[in-house]
Amino acid sequence: MVKIGIFGGSFNPIHNAHISFAADFYSKLSLDKLLFIPSYQSPFKERNDYQIDDFHRIKMLKLAIDNFPKYDIELFEIMKNETSYTIDTLKFLNLKYSESKFFLLIGSDQSVKFHKWKNWQEILLKSQLCIANRNNEKIYFDNNINEFLIKNNIKIEYLNNEEIDISSTKIRELIKKNIDISNLVPRKVTEYIKLNNLYV
Repeated sequence: MVKIGIFGGSFNPIHNAHISFAADFYSKLSLDKLLFIPSYQSPFKERNDYQIDDFHRIKMLKLAIDNFPKYDIELFEIMKNETSYTIDTLKFLNLKYSESKFFLLIGSDQSVKFHKWKNWQEILLKSQLCIANRNNEKIYFDNNINEFLIKNNIKIEYLNNEEIDISSTKIRELIKKNIDISNLVPRKVTEYIKLNNLYV
């Protein structure tokens, strides 16, 4: 059975913490393939002034993972052109990659509101949930989720990864202030941002 990792997000822009999370995710879960899935519209965010053209986000993703042959980009959520729900993506992937086991990566900051995700019960049944340390957030689940995990004998995987203090919001703010970001994002992405005058 093929083990496929799912790493979703706005990637606006993709940065070194994303790459580090992906590396830990891929190696610790012994994945066969890792899919980066850029969202069109998160249910918890708005497409605002900082949300650059989807083409640029996809291009930067491609540049960032170019040297990783087992990494790929899935454009299902972008092509849907509407609010992105993980359960819909999982259903699509189950059809596209039959006979595969899916591992879903989320940050510890998202665990607190996981009970607000659409059809979270089905998500837990269709994928193995994996949690990465993010923003020094404590991992916390709603009681309903804890009860569901116990009832269905579901275990959560924890990456126990090194905490890296980088965020896309921080990067966009630094760019607007004309502060160097070359140590925060992959080199090719830095060059692309400068060449296309993004986030200024």
